[in-house]
Amino acid sequence: MMLLGSIWIQPTPLSWLLWLGVIAVFIIAVLVVLGLGMRTKNGFGVPKTWAVLASILLLVALIGYAGANYYHVYVNSSDYQRQKREYQIKYTTNTPREIKVMDYQGKVIYHYKGNFAFARKGHGLNLTDNKTGRKISIYIGDNNTVVVTDLKK
Repeated sequence: MMLLGSIWIQPTPLSWLLWLGVIAVFIIAVLVVLGLGMRTKNGFGVPKTWAVLASILLLVALIGYAGANYYHVYVNSSDYQRQKREYQIKYTTNTPREIKVMDYQGKVIYHYKGNFAFARKGHGLNLTDNKTGRKISIYIGDNNTVVVTDLKK
């Protein structure tokens, strides 16, 4: 498993082989360049400073590729998108929402519309209105359904 931020991604066997291939190509390239640098004036004529510079550039390219891949995979993950939306809702107080609490037959027993934050713990649901600061506590029974919808502005 590979750890990406706060999510775990199970790599496939093909992705392992691709990563090993990419790393092997860079390692072989670095070894070849260093080998060329060691053979100054013996047929290749590559100075050591150029060989060291080329190997450093290859190492920087490998690190850059790995970083770009990590960033791309993480930013396009569903976990990142969910966390991004949660932070937007948490720190933006003008997100209009609607909440409906329905009984087991689907009849609406509570309806509230406005800008509010909510927290659910066990059978309790606490709403806090972002404009007035008013707190509303709702007890949810075993057969009740709660639907919270983010509305468009």
